Amino acid sequence: MECVVFDTSFLLNCVKARVDFLKEIKMRIGPFTPVVPSPVMEELKKLAAKKPEARVAMKLVEKARVVESQLGADRSVVEVAASKGCYLASTDGEVRSRGRERGIKLITLREGKHIQM
Repeated sequence: MECVVFDTSFLLNCVKARVDFLKEIKMRIGPFTPVVPSPVMEELKKLAAKKPEARVAMKLVEKARVVESQLGADRSVVEVAASKGCYLASTDGEVRSRGRERGIKLITLREGKHIQM
């Protein structure tokens, strides 16, 4: 089964755009395991106090596999995706660039509402 590592930017942008990213990704790659590094969960928790979309994002990934990491959020998503052979879902240009350099399969949001792989 495939796995997809989500970063904060992707989750928040999908919620803002009302994109059912879990369904869209499943339609494209089949069943998959959602993965969220612990620093991303920490970012979402901090943002949830101020941003309703962060609370919604946390709810959507509550069943995701949380992978512990001592790295920052951006580095952790790249490292976890590389080490586990997962797709990397991000809308952050720098994160996507690092993923591309490492040969990681990428998922992003185009034109604010379309999943692109």
